[in-house]
Amino acid sequence: MVKSLTTEDFIKAYRRFSARRGCPASLMSDNATTFRGAASVLAAEGVKWHFIVERAPWWGGFWERMVGLTKAALRRTLGSSLMLWDELETVLCSVESAINARPLTSVSDDPDDIQPLRPADFLHCAFERSEAAGRQSEQLTRRRRYQQRVVTSLWTRWQREYLRNLRDFRHNASKVDLEPAPGDVVLIEGERSSNRLAWTTGTVKTLHPGRDGRSRAATVHTLRGDVRRPIQKLYLLEAASPPEE
Repeated sequence: MVKSLTTEDFIKAYRRFSARRGCPASLMSDNATTFRGAASVLAAEGVKWHFIVERAPWWGGFWERMVGLTKAALRRTLGSSLMLWDELETVLCSVESAINARPLTSVSDDPDDIQPLRPADFLHCAFERSEAAGRQSEQLTRRRRYQQRVVTSLWTRWQREYLRNLRDFRHNASKVDLEPAPGDVVLIEGERSSNRLAWTTGTVKTLHPGRDGRSRAATVHTLRGDVRRPIQKLYLLEAASPPEE
């Protein structure tokens, strides 16, 4: 989070990011004046900056989608309420951790190994899913409990919007309604968990068609055993391979 859109403030934020995550070999962005100015400064440090085509914001559709979903959830959650700078920064760091824990794709053909690959796996190898992330303590101050409620509400909204956007994206890309097939790793919507960073995933075992021949439900193998869920609650992973034509 930065206090202004100046190149100087961005470079400070970049320094903080690279100190925690390591220096990236290359960066990609739109053609904002802030980024253009930063690129000329960081070029001396060997950072390669790739810009998308001018006046073509859809070229950055992937990150614009993530930013848009987060902003929309933040506006709906906070509304007209006010937060101090450090409080908002703390909330956004928690949201960052949760978003980076979203599953991208399966990396194993073993049906019992459904641990997906996540953005966090590229940022820090020993990323831990803290079970305390969604819990509250009676010893916390009232303001801290308020921050936790904001994070929980924001994450719930973001997750719901993300799943809806994920299905719309796949429909628009393929022009058809894609259904999970046996062997696909899917996200399961609505599964309760005390851990905000945990997404419930599973491998589709069997499809259950309705009278019209279309799949209406599926048996999914999860770490807790087999469950039966409606197709509407199952989502293909973000980076799942498209069907072959």
